[in-house]
Amino acid sequence: MAQISVKLSRFRWGLFLVTCALLAVGVTFIHSASYKIVTGTYSGYAAKQMVWVGLGLGLFFALLFVSYRDIGRISPLIYIANLAGLAAVYVFGVSVHGSQRWIPVGTFRVQPSEFMKLVVIIVLARYAAKGQKLSEFRSLIVPGILCLIPMVMIAQQPDMGTTMIFIPVFFAIMYVGGARVKHLLLLAAVGIALTPVLWFGVLKDYQKGRLTAFVNPESKEHRLSEGYQLIQSKVAIGSGGLTGKGYGMGTQNTHGVLPERHTDFVFSVVGEEWGFAGCVFVLGLLFGIMLLCLDVAYSTADPFGRLLAVGVATVIFVQTVINVGMAIGLMPVTGLTLPFVSYGGSSLLPSMAGLSLVVNVGMREVKSLGLE
Repeated sequence: MAQISVKLSRFRWGLFLVTCALLAVGVTFIHSASYKIVTGTYSGYAAKQMVWVGLGLGLFFALLFVSYRDIGRISPLIYIANLAGLAAVYVFGVSVHGSQRWIPVGTFRVQPSEFMKLVVIIVLARYAAKGQKLSEFRSLIVPGILCLIPMVMIAQQPDMGTTMIFIPVFFAIMYVGGARVKHLLLLAAVGIALTPVLWFGVLKDYQKGRLTAFVNPESKEHRLSEGYQLIQSKVAIGSGGLTGKGYGMGTQNTHGVLPERHTDFVFSVVGEEWGFAGCVFVLGLLFGIMLLCLDVAYSTADPFGRLLAVGVATVIFVQTVINVGMAIGLMPVTGLTLPFVSYGGSSLLPSMAGLSLVVNVGMREVKSLGLE
């Protein structure tokens, strides 16, 4: 039985304060992005996001009172419950823009796939920390299946952006957990070889259109459809220059030309109104959170805690790179939100829970290792 001591003095204030700063930036730009030029008023997105922020902070502190190792022990039950949530999408889910990803709960919508990212991190970290010989190729089969099941279910919604997030999470946790590079490269090669199956057997026509539009968004075929978002996003960011047009003064934003500006393309609003300097500031906060998570991973002696922190840092890093890459035209549109900044509780709550687990790891000193 492991002996765990909790030290409040080890609370990661830096990580918490940087997160709060990023949450404030998010609410600020969600408010700007909610302006409706037709009526000259603002929609209620910012107020709703403040509710989600409050719930997220409550969840953050509530989870600190539960040992992350206790959460690890019940992770199989959490995993099964979240699979049930993904299955419920097929029955009770609502469709938005051709994708059925959300379950209506009162006036809000819950996206189970967002929570599944954190659940998979916990399950993979526990598996890798339980003394598995990850240096053997066969030991990668079980965690591979644990990833593959939700990936298949989420891909059917369809939501390829979230589906792809599980891949770097798997590789990061397995690598840090002790898997051999040659085995991981072999899995990567198999995945690349299966790309034609993905293209011809899985992707919908509009998803293929997004990929081809990414190559040439201004073509006659795409400029008024799949390429429209990319074009308007690049115009918004490019027009911001060094310091931006000023808060609430972005024309692409306030005139409603930029689609999904409070969710997928909120970074474009930052670029237009705060310019390059504002983009660097937001990215600095995001990568600061990632580095502080890795600092917890480096400082803990518990393999499970280390892998948890690595998994959370990986999700933040990958999702940030994809979202920003999408906004500046370096990646195809995938529908992934910018962590802690984009509107939506389904994105924010699991992100806050993940950071709470990281702080949880930092606050607890495990004196006797090994998972029960």
